[in-house]
Amino acid sequence: MAGRAVLLAWMLLLVLHSTGGVVDVTVVSKFQFIEELADTWLYCYYTGTVVNQNRYPFGLEVDTGAGRLFTRKRNSGGSAGAKSVKIWDESRDFRVGAFSCQVKSADGTIEKAITFKMKSEADVWPVAFTVTANIGDPVTLQMVEKSSRTGTLQWRKDGTAGSVLDGQTGLNLSIDSVQSSDEGIYECYYQGFNDGKQGIMRLIVRGCAENKWGPSCAEDCPVCYNGGVCDDNTGECVCPPGFHGFYCESACADNKIGTTCTRQCTDGDCTGQLLCVTDPYGCSCAAGLMGIECTTVCPEGWYGAGCTQTCHCADGPSACNIRTGACTGGCQEFWTGESCQIADCNTGTFCLNGGTCFSTYNTLHCSCTGGWEGDRCEIDKDECAAGDHICEDTCVNTPGSYTCTCSVGSQLAGDGHSCISPAEVKPIISALPDPPNSNSVELTWSLHTEHFSGDIKYYLIKYRQTSGPAEQQTIRQTSDNIRPALVGGLQVYTNYTFSIQAVLEEIVGEWSEPIVLLTEPGVPSVPRNVRLVNVSWHQLELTWGEPDVVLGPYINYRVDLYRPGGLTWVWDHGRQNYRETSLIIDHLEPATEYRVEITSYNGKYPSKEVFVEAITSDGYPTAPEKVQTNETDTACQVMWSPPEKTHGTITKYTVYYSWNSLDGADYGSFLDLVEVSPTSHSVILLKTGHIEKELKPNANYSITVAASTYTGQGNLSLPVYCTVPPGKPAKPESPVPILENITSITFPVTLQPASQQYGPVHCYHVMVVEMDAGVGVDDLPSAEQLEVRGYQETTQTNQKPHYRAYITAAWDRDSLPQSVNVGDGSRTSCASVSRRKRDDQPHFSTSNYIDPVVTNNEAGQCTHLVTTGY
Repeated sequence: MAGRAVLLAWMLLLVLHSTGGVVDVTVVSKFQFIEELADTWLYCYYTGTVVNQNRYPFGLEVDTGAGRLFTRKRNSGGSAGAKSVKIWDESRDFRVGAFSCQVKSADGTIEKAITFKMKSEADVWPVAFTVTANIGDPVTLQMVEKSSRTGTLQWRKDGTAGSVLDGQTGLNLSIDSVQSSDEGIYECYYQGFNDGKQGIMRLIVRGCAENKWGPSCAEDCPVCYNGGVCDDNTGECVCPPGFHGFYCESACADNKIGTTCTRQCTDGDCTGQLLCVTDPYGCSCAAGLMGIECTTVCPEGWYGAGCTQTCHCADGPSACNIRTGACTGGCQEFWTGESCQIADCNTGTFCLNGGTCFSTYNTLHCSCTGGWEGDRCEIDKDECAAGDHICEDTCVNTPGSYTCTCSVGSQLAGDGHSCISPAEVKPIISALPDPPNSNSVELTWSLHTEHFSGDIKYYLIKYRQTSGPAEQQTIRQTSDNIRPALVGGLQVYTNYTFSIQAVLEEIVGEWSEPIVLLTEPGVPSVPRNVRLVNVSWHQLELTWGEPDVVLGPYINYRVDLYRPGGLTWVWDHGRQNYRETSLIIDHLEPATEYRVEITSYNGKYPSKEVFVEAITSDGYPTAPEKVQTNETDTACQVMWSPPEKTHGTITKYTVYYSWNSLDGADYGSFLDLVEVSPTSHSVILLKTGHIEKELKPNANYSITVAASTYTGQGNLSLPVYCTVPPGKPAKPESPVPILENITSITFPVTLQPASQQYGPVHCYHVMVVEMDAGVGVDDLPSAEQLEVRGYQETTQTNQKPHYRAYITAAWDRDSLPQSVNVGDGSRTSCASVSRRKRDDQPHFSTSNYIDPVVTNNEAGQCTHLVTTGY
C-alpha cells in the first residue's frame, strides 16, 4: 500500500510538471557592478510572452533613489524569446537597483525574475544578492565593507517607499524566525550617504517549512538536485542556471541556460554576469563560476551555479566538471547520477562501525550503533565515563562499546552486564511423570534466577540408591544446557536420591536439595507351575504359583479363558484380577477343549502370557433327534439322528421298547432293549416271533432311544409306536399223562389252557404219534413239523411210515376239558380240524413231546407220543 502511495505521489508530481511547469524566464545582469562612467546591460530569456511593466519589458521592483520609471537613456533590443536593454552611463544612479522581467506562460501563469545592479564604488557589498529561507527559519543577511567610509550603517527594506529598520546598524541583519512579511529587497548604507553606493540584496521566504509545500504545507517536496529549490506553491523544483529536468537532475550542454537549455549568455560566456530565475531560487552565477562578481571559476571539488555543489568523483576533485559535476572516472561511492549528485546508501559503506545509512533530501545520514557517534559513526563513545552503561559491577570501555566485569567468585552473565553467583544458579529439582521405561527417570529443574539459564554450559547429576552406601554414587553430565534430562541404567522399582549442579564457564553453582525418586515398576515374571486340570464335565481347576520377580507394589493375576480355535473369549468371569493362586472355572461345556491365558500384574505392567489347555470330560448327551419308525408286515424299523449336543464321544445307542396287549389283558410288565454301535442310526425289530429280540404279536409297542457317552446314558427320546397284530399263539404246556390209569388201549392226560397273550386261541388239538417198535423221539421231526392228518387218513394210507401222527381230539377255545383219555376212540370236535399244512396255518403252536407212553393192544405193543397244539 505504501508503494502505491509513493507511485501516486510521483504521478501527481509529474502531472504538475507536465501541465504547468516552472515558467521559463532568466534575467541576466551583465556586469552587475558598474563603473561610474560605464554602460551596463540587462537580458531577459523566456518562453511565452513578456508582460510589460510601465509599458516596458523591464521594470524596477522598488525605488532605490532614482524612481521606478525605467530610464529612457537606453537602447532596447530583442529577438524571439529574448529581450535586452543597454543602459547608458548618462543614467547615473538609475543604473542602480532591482530590475525584473515578467513573463506569462502558455497556461496563463505569470512569473518574474529579479536581478540586481550596484556601483562598484559602493560602500558595502552583499555576500549574496539573494538569500532563500523557509518560514520560521533563522536567517542572517550579510554585507561586507568595501570602502573606507565611516559612520553608522543603516538598513532599509523595500526602497524609499519602505521603511528603515530601527536598531540595525551592523553589516549583518539577523531574523530569528523569518516570516513571509520579511520577504523583500534590503539595502544597507551609511546613514546620510544613500547616493547610489548602498548594498542591495533580496530575501526570499518560502511559505512552508523546509521540504514542505502546498496551501497547508502538508506535502513533501521532491529532492531537487544540483542546487534546485522546491517551490512552496507548486511543489516543483526551480533549477539553478545551467540545469534542467523535473528534479534539476540534468546539466545543460554547451553552457546553455533556461529550463529548456536553449539560451546562452552573449558570446556564449557568462563570466561576470548575474543570472536570476523565478522564486524561490533567486540569483547566482552561471554554472562553473562563483563570487559576488561571478568572475571566479569553481575550485577543485566544487561545481554548479555559484560553485555551491560538492563534487563526488571516484578519481578525486580534479576529475569533476565544474559546470556539470560529471566525473570522468565515475562517481564516488555513495553517489550516483549524471552529476554524481544523488546520494545513495547502497553503493558502499557510508556509515562505519555498524551504523545504518539513510538519505534525507539528498543528504546521507547515519543511525549509529550504541557505542559510536559522529556523522559517519566514526567516534567512539566512552559509556563508562559518561555513566551510560548497565554493568552490575565494573564497566570497562572498549572501541564502540564497553564490557562489564564481575568480582572474584562470580561470573559475568550472558546478558553482558549481570553477575552470577553460585546461589543464583542453584537448581530446584523435580521429576516428570511417565518416564520412557522402568530403568530411567526424567528429571527437570528450575533455577532461582531463570535469567541466567542460558549461561550454563551443562549440568552435573549426582545420584545413588537411597538405601545403598553413601559413597556409592554416580555423577553424569547432561548434554549441553538441555532440560529435561533422562537418567537411564537404573534398577527397576528402586529408590534413588538425586541432586543437580549447574556448571558455568568460570564457576559452578550450588548443588540442589536432594530429591528421592522411585523408579517405575518393571515387567514381572510369569506365574510359576501353571496347571489346568479337568474337575468334571463342566469345571476346570487352574492352579499356579507366585512369580519369581514382582518389580512392583503388589501382584495379582489376570485370567482369560478361550477356545483354541481362533482364541475366542468365552468366559463371562474372565479378564478379572485375582489375588489367589487357584481358581475353579465353571459353567463350561462338556467334552470341550479350553485354553487359559494367565499373566502376572504388578499394578503397572503385565507379564508375558502363559497358556495352558485342558479338555472337560464327557457329559450326558441330549436325546437323539428325529426318532421315527418305518413299519412293515414283518418288521418295525426304528431310525434316529445323533443328539444335538453329544457332550462327548457317543459310545452306543440303546433302543428301549415296552408293550401293551391289544386285547387289554394284563399279561405283566415288559421292557426290553437293543444296543447298537455309535455309528448306527437305526435298528430293525422283527415281528415274526421266532428270533431273539423279536417283537411279540398282539401288542402295541412304545419305543424310545438314548445315546451314551463314557460318562453314561443321556436323555431318552420322545416315544414312537409300532403295532404287531395277533400272531402265533404262545407255546402250550405239554399234556401230563396219568400213568397209573394207563390201559391196554388208552391212557389219560391232563390239559392246561394256553395263554392268549399273542392273540386269541381258536381251538385246541391233541396230536398222537404212533411209532413202530425201534423208533425213538430223536427220529421224529419237531412237533411243529409233523405231517398231521386225520385219523381216517392215517389208517387208510397204503404207505406204512415208521410213525403216524394224527389228531385224536380237538376243542374250541371255550370247551377245553381238564383231562382226556387218549385211545378211547374219541375224535376231534373242532370244526377247523381237517387236513392242514404248515403254510396254511402259520399261527399253529405245539407243546413239546411228552415222554413216550407204551400201550398194549391187539396188534401188539405200540408206543405213543402225545402233544397238544392250537
